[in-house]
Amino acid sequence: MKIKIIGAGFAGLSSAILLSKLDNVEVEIFEKFEKVKPLGAGIVLQPSVINVLKEMDLLEKTESFSEKIYKIIGKSIKGNEIFSTYYKDEYGLAINRSSFFNEMYNAIKDKKIKINLNHE
Repeated sequence: MKIKIIGAGFAGLSSAILLSKLDNVEVEIFEKFEKVKPLGAGIVLQPSVINVLKEMDLLEKTESFSEKIYKIIGKSIKGNEIFSTYYKDEYGLAINRSSFFNEMYNAIKDKKIKINLNHE
């Protein structure tokens, strides 16, 4: 079976990695930009992503360049707490978007998944 994925963002790359693990599946990515690169700065990967990283065989490597987070508290400019999230028996990962993207992109290259750039 041939599967074509549109977009080489986090969703496209993770889909390609997971689908490439299936038997008799050929995965190909199409990206509209001439160069694949991340946008943005830091992100927090929520606990639900941890299991996906395990499935992609990327959890251990990702944890090596991220920080585990067990709670997040957001405050207004005046210092008032406006939200809080506590992970009971789980954790999130605070990570540099570029580092995480590069790790996923390297996994794509390691699996020899074809990426077609500059396709609208």
